[in-house]
Amino acid sequence: METTRFGRPKFGGTQTKLITLSVAAGAAIAAAAGALVATFVHDDSPLLAFTVYALCLLPVATTASWLFMVDRSTIRGATPDPENSIESHWYSQASENTLHVMLFGIGGLGVVSSFWDFQVSGSLLTIILGVFVNGTFGISYFAHKRAAS
Repeated sequence: METTRFGRPKFGGTQTKLITLSVAAGAAIAAAAGALVATFVHDDSPLLAFTVYALCLLPVATTASWLFMVDRSTIRGATPDPENSIESHWYSQASENTLHVMLFGIGGLGVVSSFWDFQVSGSLLTIILGVFVNGTFGISYFAHKRAAS
């Protein structure tokens, strides 16, 4: 089967069809999410909220749609068995290290919070934990990659 840069759909068709369907599905998903947020979260300026959320979600929703529709074997240069690649091994090791760091970090935070009473909003805590987890994972992944080189 002929391979292309962006692949072909699982259900048959051309690369152009795959890209068109991915963008259309991504736009629909982003618009639906933007409408939900504008309706239930932002009462003061719903049109602005819809526009910002829909535009921010459009690339992610389009990429996710493409991932669900593409036939991997039709992508030029794709690894035939990604589960057995070295990158998959680095990912697994980084995930394991991140879990262990999270367990120690959250446990340590629990001990510290029993002595020192502090208050953090839920959104700030979510952002801090997200940055911590992503940073830990990234550092671990690149450390394993560097060690293998």
